Amino acid sequence: MLDRASTFSDPEVIKLLQTAFVPVALDQAYQRRQQDAEGEFYRKIVNQGPRKAEDGTTQGRYVATADGKLLGFNNNRDTARVLKLMRESLTKLPTVTVAVIE
Repeated sequence: MLDRASTFSDPEVIKLLQTAFVPVALDQAYQRRQQDAEGEFYRKIVNQGPRKAEDGTTQGRYVATADGKLLGFNNNRDTARVLKLMRESLTKLPTVTVAVIE
């Protein structure tokens, strides 16, 4: 049986979380009802996916940009599926050109 501990103990998942993502863990039952900017931002992300905030649970893993564009979702603890979500989400990131600071 897979659980969060086994999913998030995988070396590749750990490396990606440390280098390519800003991980956030929260209580979705509270967050989807929160009536402030933080709750609005959460609902903006989840409502782009298959689960809508007003329909009940929004459990799962969401990958989004800093401005709230959903890049991927899954609700499966299988390490291979989590890695697939992470890798595919990274390919959807917009290209940004940043000036070199000298």
